[in-house]
Amino acid sequence: MYKRYSIVLVVLGVIAIIVGELMFSHVSTANAVDSNSWSINLNGIRSFKWPVFLGVEMVILGILVYTTTDLPKGQRFS
Repeated sequence: MYKRYSIVLVVLGVIAIIVGELMFSHVSTANAVDSNSWSINLNGIRSFKWPVFLGVEMVILGILVYTTTDLPKGQRFS
């Protein structure tokens, strides 16, 4: 049962990464504490690629759940 959920998490994570890359393609990343001569345009929540970040987190969580789920009772490792 958990393996199905983990596969769904991985698929949703990949979709979130693709959508995030398409939606936030115009965002230029800059370090807010870097002392450059040019100004930093912080445009609210669209300043950071949140869907890409959450997508990577969902993929990692899905892989973790998939690899660590228990075997049914009565089975042994060979």
